[in-house]
Amino acid sequence: MLRGLTTSLEVPTIRPSLLSADGTAALVRARLGDASADVAGACHEATGGNPLLIKELLAELDPAAPGAGAATISPDRVATMGPERIAAEVLDRALKVDATGPAMVRAVAVLGEGSDLATVAALAEADPDAAVAIVDRLAAASILTATAAGLGFVHPLLRSSVCEDIPAATRARSHARAAELLRARGAEAEAVAAHLLLCEPGIVPDAAAILEAAAAKAAARGAPESAASYLRRALPELRERAVLFARGDRAGAVEVLRTVGSIYGAADAGPRMTRWRSRLALALPEESREEALGLAREEQELSRALGEPRAEGVALRALGLVEGGKEGIGRLRESVAALRDARVPLELARSLAELGAALRRANRRSEARAELRDAADLAQRCGAEALEERILEEMRIAGAKPRRRAISGSDSLTPGEQRVARAAAAGASNREIAQELFVSLRTVEMHLTNTYRKLGIASRAELVGAMAEASPT
Repeated sequence: MLRGLTTSLEVPTIRPSLLSADGTAALVRARLGDASADVAGACHEATGGNPLLIKELLAELDPAAPGAGAATISPDRVATMGPERIAAEVLDRALKVDATGPAMVRAVAVLGEGSDLATVAALAEADPDAAVAIVDRLAAASILTATAAGLGFVHPLLRSSVCEDIPAATRARSHARAAELLRARGAEAEAVAAHLLLCEPGIVPDAAAILEAAAAKAAARGAPESAASYLRRALPELRERAVLFARGDRAGAVEVLRTVGSIYGAADAGPRMTRWRSRLALALPEESREEALGLAREEQELSRALGEPRAEGVALRALGLVEGGKEGIGRLRESVAALRDARVPLELARSLAELGAALRRANRRSEARAELRDAADLAQRCGAEALEERILEEMRIAGAKPRRRAISGSDSLTPGEQRVARAAAAGASNREIAQELFVSLRTVEMHLTNTYRKLGIASRAELVGAMAEASPT
């Protein structure tokens, strides 16, 4: 109706300009009373004089508003606010424009300023042809801007408010989807990587390669901080794929470790930060033995030059395993000596285990059993249950008869179960235990279930008494 009246009566369109600093101050005084000039100035800077934003900002600042509490009105508070009501207002306006309006607005918020219409429509799952008209109407509603540079919001505060309104998990998935869409459309690596920084690892295929390419671009344009951010984000992607060491996929493991090497190489990271060379040396097939030896020796030399006995001990262990035979046993003994000096019991347990296994293969069973006993003791004290089980199996093959773990009672608890049980008996919640021991909530629950079964109890109250009886006086 308005459009018809405007056309038939030739009524000119009047678009009010943004409010001046004085105009903003007048609104602030009207709503908040004698607010200081600094507060009024902060409100104008935060909103750019946009009346909608000023209105919503003042609604949150008003101490008389429901749920406002006793927060002090100050310029600092204004500068850090992202009014929660703005998102609701914007999305309500967008819904009145079109049923797909809110999805389009959220897509622009995720993709950022300068996003192209085709990608926005794809992310919003909107019809591409209908999206053109929707964007025009969202611009007319003073929500979006549509220029030759792309789509955006009329004010940054609108975008931040809409972004914050999207649930975190949904927002992360949207960034992952945005990364895939941009990559499919041939976007620059850094444009794709910007979204990978905001989503969970293991979702977007080849994310590590994209991040590595983005890091190279950032380094080339003189932005080392950005390059470092991309490389740090690439590492969890590789950890997600590291389960290939566990599944026996040697080719997959080699591929991952070569990528790790290229990433750490770009960051000029040595053995203090990463031991990818020794890991790759152990993953390489027999036909690549010379390469494996070279990698292990390089890591050992770098570690020695840096004065890092722990890293040198790990490199010597890899070198010993690759070399094999008499020379390999000698390297493993050097590894054990270096790791004893470094006072790292878990790594020492691993090297003792490998030394014992090598001695057993050389038919030096008596020596093997001695090394394996020390390894088993260290592994148990470190709570390395999988390593302990492997060592016990080696001991059996070497002719030893290691004491079997009891199947019930406190002696039957694994180190992991003991740690969880002690923490629970001390009054810690499952979530607190998970945070303290750096394990998942599911792991805590599993350990407690096993502990209750082994101790023949059914509650936390009984656990306190059971653990007190099991503790030495």
